[in-house]
Amino acid sequence: MPETLEAKLHAISIALKDAIDTSVEAYQSGVDKKEIGRLWSGMLSQFMEDMRNKSRSAGENLLAWVRMPRI
Repeated sequence: MPETLEAKLHAISIALKDAIDTSVEAYQSGVDKKEIGRLWSGMLSQFMEDMRNKSRSAGENLLAWVRMPRI
Protein backbone atom coordinates (compact mmCIF):
# COMPACT_ATOMS: atom_id res chain seq x y z
CA MET A 1 0.00 0.00 0.00
CA PRO A 2 2.61 2.67 0.88
CA GLU A 3 4.41 2.02 -2.44
CA THR A 4 1.16 2.60 -4.31
CA LEU A 5 0.49 5.75 -2.29
CA GLU A 6 4.04 6.95 -2.91
CA ALA A 7 3.65 6.39 -6.66
CA LYS A 8 0.34 8.26 -6.74
CA LEU A 9 1.71 11.19 -4.75
CA HIS A 10 4.76 11.31 -7.04
CA ALA A 11 2.49 11.44 -10.10
CA ILE A 12 0.48 14.25 -8.49
CA SER A 13 3.69 16.15 -7.76
CA ILE A 14 4.73 15.91 -11.40
CA ALA A 15 1.27 17.04 -12.54
CA LEU A 16 1.34 20.01 -10.13
CA LYS A 17 4.75 21.12 -11.38
CA ASP A 18 3.42 20.92 -14.94
CA ALA A 19 0.33 22.94 -13.94
CA ILE A 20 2.57 25.59 -12.36
CA ASP A 21 4.62 25.84 -15.55
CA THR A 22 1.43 26.00 -17.62
CA SER A 23 0.08 28.75 -15.36
CA VAL A 24 3.21 30.84 -15.87
CA GLU A 25 3.14 30.25 -19.63
CA ALA A 26 -0.55 31.22 -19.75
CA TYR A 27 0.13 34.41 -17.79
CA GLN A 28 3.06 35.30 -20.02
CA SER A 29 0.88 34.79 -23.10
CA GLY A 30 -1.72 37.24 -21.81
CA VAL A 31 -4.19 35.19 -19.78
CA ASP A 32 -5.52 37.26 -16.88
CA LYS A 33 -3.93 36.23 -13.59
CA LYS A 34 -7.36 36.40 -11.94
CA GLU A 35 -8.59 33.66 -14.29
CA ILE A 36 -5.55 31.51 -13.53
CA GLY A 37 -6.05 32.18 -9.82
CA ARG A 38 -9.73 31.23 -10.09
CA LEU A 39 -8.75 27.85 -11.54
CA TRP A 40 -6.17 27.22 -8.81
CA SER A 41 -8.61 28.34 -6.11
CA GLY A 42 -11.25 25.96 -7.43
CA MET A 43 -8.84 23.02 -7.45
CA LEU A 44 -7.50 23.76 -3.96
CA SER A 45 -11.01 24.31 -2.57
CA GLN A 46 -12.13 20.97 -4.01
CA PHE A 47 -9.09 19.25 -2.51
CA MET A 48 -9.79 20.71 0.92
CA GLU A 49 -13.48 19.78 0.71
CA ASP A 50 -12.57 16.22 -0.27
CA MET A 51 -10.13 15.97 2.65
CA ARG A 52 -12.73 17.29 5.12
CA ASN A 53 -15.40 14.91 3.82
CA LYS A 54 -13.07 11.90 3.93
CA SER A 55 -11.88 12.93 7.41
CA ARG A 56 -15.50 12.95 8.64
CA SER A 57 -16.31 9.58 7.11
CA ALA A 58 -13.04 8.03 8.38
CA GLY A 59 -13.39 9.57 11.83
CA GLU A 60 -9.84 10.88 11.58
CA ASN A 61 -8.46 14.33 10.77
CA LEU A 62 -6.40 13.47 7.69
CA LEU A 63 -4.86 16.94 7.49
CA ALA A 64 -3.42 16.47 10.99
CA TRP A 65 -1.21 13.75 9.53
CA VAL A 66 0.59 16.29 7.34
CA ARG A 67 3.39 18.50 8.62
CA MET A 68 3.78 21.67 6.61
CA PRO A 69 7.15 23.38 6.69
CA ARG A 70 7.08 27.08 7.39
CA ILE A 71 6.55 29.01 4.23
